[in-house]
Amino acid sequence: MRRCTAQAIACGMAILLCASAMAEEKKPKPRSHFVGGSRLKTTKELKSHTITIKIKNGHIGQVILGCREGATDGFDLRVDDLAPPPGIGGVAYTYLLAPDKKWYFYKDIREYAETVEWVFHASITKLPVTLTWKADEMQIPEGFRLMAAPWDGKSEKAGKAIDCSKVTEIGLTKTGNIRFTLAREKKKAE
Repeated sequence: MRRCTAQAIACGMAILLCASAMAEEKKPKPRSHFVGGSRLKTTKELKSHTITIKIKNGHIGQVILGCREGATDGFDLRVDDLAPPPGIGGVAYTYLLAPDKKWYFYKDIREYAETVEWVFHASITKLPVTLTWKADEMQIPEGFRLMAAPWDGKSEKAGKAIDCSKVTEIGLTKTGNIRFTLAREKKKAE
């Protein structure tokens, strides 16, 4: 009987030590790594949103990007989903790349900021990759605009950007990146 009690006490103490260690873990900063913009205060209009990007000739059929209060640029359990490993059959390995380049996402949700960026990557083997979306179904918050542009992965600036509310397709014919940028629209001078 005494032996069982001592084991139960030791087990309880181990649980308490683990819980306190987990409580002290620091989370990644919740703003885009690529930009120096300040975080926004979330309002009712900025609760959360997602945008589904369909992929033709990718090993996954779509990626999901979005924003919500409290999300980070890293992997958030129960918020983000990791991309599966590459498939077979000559299709491209496709995913959203985390800013630290340690995570490959199928679904990547970030904190709202003045500017938030996601990088879509395709390692093309044979067939070109085409990304499409339905502009009328995008859940972009009022006052924000989503842009997409080819990007070499190194330069500060991406290539020629398209407005995703007006153009609903962009493609890659060789291995490369598309940078999606969600930014607050600049107010026109009155």
